Amino acid sequence: MIGQPKDYSEMLKRIFWSTLIVGLICTITLGYKSPGINKLLNISAKEWNLGPIAFPVISVLIPLGITILLRWITLHDLLSDIFHIREKFEINHILLKLAVGVNFKIDKNIKIKFKENRTNIMRNTFYKYAENVDKAVINSQLVSEALDRWGWFWCFLEASVIVFLSALIAFWFISLRYALWYILFFILFILFATLTYPSCKKAAKNEVYDILNDAKRKKEIYKVFDAL
Repeated sequence: MIGQPKDYSEMLKRIFWSTLIVGLICTITLGYKSPGINKLLNISAKEWNLGPIAFPVISVLIPLGITILLRWITLHDLLSDIFHIREKFEINHILLKLAVGVNFKIDKNIKIKFKENRTNIMRNTFYKYAENVDKAVINSQLVSEALDRWGWFWCFLEASVIVFLSALIAFWFISLRYALWYILFFILFILFATLTYPSCKKAAKNEVYDILNDAKRKKEIYKVFDAL
């Protein structure tokens, strides 16, 4: 979870575990203040031991089930689609930078084509050279750093959703005052994601620079753009 991921799969594992941990904390703190939720969490006498600390097994199963569900629907992808996060990033900070780097003419039409064919273009240009650490054509450390930055960004974003839902539950079952604590952490996670975003741009800039540091790769990328 702490080390730099080598591929997208390892990044997903980090997101899964961070979301599970945040969900577990939210579940326990909600049960601490709400008698109704606490009763639900203690239906079973079984406990989950984490060293000297023991948790009701239900308090673990609930966030685990939610985290598995969020992994199944790939929440971070859903958030990306809703707010056009990945789309804007890939067009503005990768594809347009590559186009400038290979001296390809940029106009309104090319931006439209980038948007319409973004997935295929990214696969045939950027990810052709920087898909993951093991298959990277460019400096593999740059790829690992980019995955690391994006991994934390999505962790913070998914965590913000968990604490926001917890705020709604706290407002309904406990009090507005208690819900405001979750809103505070919601704001903090959004802030952390916002502060991480510039490092994502820097990582992409370094990858693009390394990709363009080769005449053959520049010709290959130009051909992809020219075929649009």
